[in-house]
Amino acid sequence: MPLAESFLRKFNRELGRNITGFSPEAALALQQYQWPGNIRELENCIERAFNYSTGTSINTSCLNLPTTETDPPQAEIGATWTLKQVREQSEKTAIRRMLKLCNGNKKETAERLGIDRSILYDKIKRYGLSNT
Repeated sequence: MPLAESFLRKFNRELGRNITGFSPEAALALQQYQWPGNIRELENCIERAFNYSTGTSINTSCLNLPTTETDPPQAEIGATWTLKQVREQSEKTAIRRMLKLCNGNKKETAERLGIDRSILYDKIKRYGLSNT
């Protein structure tokens, strides 16, 4: 949270606004997210949230962080899924999140996932992620 608050102060200074902080839910979401892009991703997230915010604090809808709402519950995975299904679901989730993080840029997504772009296109088609 100290880094997020630092970025918030920075954008307040630069853009002449006075957003005072984060809602408790937004702070929790920031703390629970894994931040695969590290500090740069956090800064970009805070900047976007700052620009979307219409109030005096940033809420979770402004953050627009990827969620796992479409992922199957862990109990379901352990009880009925094959290893292949688990692997495919993990790939699908990782690709969906990275596409969102990269704003749909497939070249950047493939680079950040460490795969060839043609493989990414195949997986996007296989998992039905074309509208992600």
